[in-house]
Amino acid sequence: MNTTFCPLTRLVCRFGLGLGFVLGAAVASSQTVFLSSLGQSPAGYSDVSFSTSGSTHSAVGQAFTVGGADVILDNVTIKTAGTGTGTGFTVGLYSHNSFSTAPDSLIETLTGETAPTAIGTYSYTSSASTLLLANTTYWWVATVPSGTDSNFNINRIPLGSMSASGGWSALQSYGTTMTGTNFDGWSGIGGRSVEFSISASAVPEPATAVLLAGLAALGAAVSRRSRRA
Repeated sequence: MNTTFCPLTRLVCRFGLGLGFVLGAAVASSQTVFLSSLGQSPAGYSDVSFSTSGSTHSAVGQAFTVGGADVILDNVTIKTAGTGTGTGFTVGLYSHNSFSTAPDSLIETLTGETAPTAIGTYSYTSSASTLLLANTTYWWVATVPSGTDSNFNINRIPLGSMSASGGWSALQSYGTTMTGTNFDGWSGIGGRSVEFSISASAVPEPATAVLLAGLAALGAAVSRRSRRA
C-alpha cells in the first residue's frame, strides 16, 4: 500500500507547493502605491519631537481617502529631512474624526524604525494587514509619544506634487503640539504635504480563499491515509 500511495502524496505536495508559489506571486504583484510624493523637491520640513519639559510632543499627520475598492494596507513610507536625535519615533494608523479635521482613534501602530536619525526613506508596515474600507478617510500620524528629548524632521513638499491612483486622494498635512493623545490644536501645514507614500494590496477574491481551503482539506486527507497505511 505504501508503494502505491507515496507517489500520490508526493504529487499532492508538489501541486500544493506549485499552487502556493503562483498564489504568493499573485498576492505580491497586487501591491500598489496609491499615493506618493516621494522624490519631490523638498520645501522645508516638519518636526516630530518629544520634550521632557512638560511632556509635550510634536506630531505630524496626513489624512487620505481610499478609492472605490477595499484594500489591505501594506506600508507607509516617509522621507526624513535631517539628522535626528533620540528614539521613540512612532507611526500609527488612525480613523478620521468626522466633526473636525483631525485623527480620532488609533487603529494600529505600524512596525518600523523607532530611531530614524539619518537622512533617508523609512517604511512602516501594517503587521495586522489592516483592511482599509473604500471611500473612507484615515490618517497616518508620526509622533514621539514618550521618552527622552527627541527630534526628527520630515520633508515638506508643495501639495500639488503628489501623485494618486485608484481614486485615492489626500489633502495638506497637519501638525500639532500635544500632551498624551489629545489632537486639539491640529492645524494645516501651510498648504503643503510631507514627503511620503502609501502602498496597499487588493483584497483576495473569495474563490482564492475557497481554493486554498480545499487544498488544505486535501492535504489533511492524504496525511491521514498515509498514517493509516
